[in-house]
Amino acid sequence: MNSSGSTMRRLTILDLRDSPWVDGPGRTILDCASSLRDHGYKLVIGTFSGGEQKTNEYAEEAKRRGLEVRTIHERGPFDFRVVGQILKLIDDVSADIVHTHDFRSNVFGLLAARIRRKPVVSTVHGWIANDARGSCMWQPTRLFCDSLTGSLLSPSGPGGWSRRHGFRFGKISVIPNALTLERYVPDRSADGSAARLV
Repeated sequence: MNSSGSTMRRLTILDLRDSPWVDGPGRTILDCASSLRDHGYKLVIGTFSGGEQKTNEYAEEAKRRGLEVRTIHERGPFDFRVVGQILKLIDDVSADIVHTHDFRSNVFGLLAARIRRKPVVSTVHGWIANDARGSCMWQPTRLFCDSLTGSLLSPSGPGGWSRRHGFRFGKISVIPNALTLERYVPDRSADGSAARLV
């Protein structure tokens, strides 16, 4: 409640990710979303789905954790009608912040957020350019993020990384990854120093 005694509306975060997997970044995103929800924030997971696909592994895991999931349908990797869907989603859930993570969620999410004048956070999950396709995806993502986002978060030190990839140093904040330790157990088949996810 605020000083006048009225109840304040919960901050709503629209979290956009176009990757369908529960990999390292996927687990990190969902762990953070679950934690933020438990601390009074409203989290909406926006996941991309192409063609006849109605859901994916990432969406199903988010639902299993009790998170609100909205599906964004795309006919191809560069379907700019996705922007309209994100605009509608921002309005429908009354999003206060748009949080993006991957190539398409960055490009489309940043455009939609700018149109709606919403603050944007883009989390960097280890972009690489090991081949021609990776290089083609990396450059426009870097340009979009550097020009349109309000903040860039990185789980590791930004000094050399930001200079190497051309970001402005002042826009990067380092937030080390957190682990839910209860989900890891010692791997007794190794030397005792390893752990495996359960």
